[in-house]
Amino acid sequence: MARRRYSGIDGPLTITKAGVVTVTSTRLLGVLGGMGPLASVEFQRNLIELTPARVDQDHIPCLTYSLPQIPCRVSAILDGGPSPLPTLLIGIDTLERAGVDAIAIPCVTAHYWLDAMNAATPLPIFDM
Repeated sequence: MARRRYSGIDGPLTITKAGVVTVTSTRLLGVLGGMGPLASVEFQRNLIELTPARVDQDHIPCLTYSLPQIPCRVSAILDGGPSPLPTLLIGIDTLERAGVDAIAIPCVTAHYWLDAMNAATPLPIFDM
């Protein structure tokens, strides 16, 4: 797959023809979000506020995959509704292919499937 190279502040970015962006010179945190959308925003606000950064460039590089259409976790757990696991695994695969080094999942109920998600990726997933 052909890649274009771009220069960033801390080093190059790689963008594939499919539009997948990876930061190649720093560690990158992946956020599997969208469950609900404000949980992802709140997580990122906390990540920014709790990072001891002196300047913008000191913050943690982060790539968020936000998909609000992931099936309802509560319905799946309590009522036998559609499992969100296949869609969660698509999100993890997307983040993995983008080159993240670890994954954070701000949704509490998504952690019900943590064992299956951990089995699907070599990347660390931060457990709540």
